[in-house]
Amino acid sequence: RTFVETQKPDAILLAEVDLDPNQYNKYLGNEDQMHMLFNFYVNNFMYLAFAREEATPLARALQRMPIEITEKEQLATFLRNHDELNLDKLSRNEREEVFKVFAPDENMRIFGRGIRRRLASMLGNDRKKIELAHSLLFTLPGTPVLRYGEEIGMGEDLSMEGRSSVRTVMQWSNEKN
Repeated sequence: RTFVETQKPDAILLAEVDLDPNQYNKYLGNEDQMHMLFNFYVNNFMYLAFAREEATPLARALQRMPIEITEKEQLATFLRNHDELNLDKLSRNEREEVFKVFAPDENMRIFGRGIRRRLASMLGNDRKKIELAHSLLFTLPGTPVLRYGEEIGMGEDLSMEGRSSVRTVMQWSNEKN
């Protein structure tokens, strides 16, 4: 961290640490640690809240977050990233609730714990739902992070294997996929 800050003061180290929030302090804070972590925990419960159409799961997840985040560190809040939507922080029953709503077909799931779809597709390409999801993203604690393609409602390509379904190139035309 010190090296990065001396070489490029406006750069950050952003880490994928898909652990319980009580372990975030191992990666944040001190001079030799990360500037920012993706907040996978809140992301899991955001999708449970979306599936249930109620805020309670998200509110509970936010209550579990470490409260001592300083000005030298931050959590990155996101709707989708470059991998599967990993739901391993949810119980089996909660995960099934989310699968039922956002990945009803087995081909939409991956590794028994995740979804290989993009946000717009999961929300039925409903502009109002997509806008609401992004409004929520920008009101949550942390730094909002957008995955390329979200700004145009880009979908996945389920004909591609594994995580490649959401790692497609930027859609430069209105053709399918």
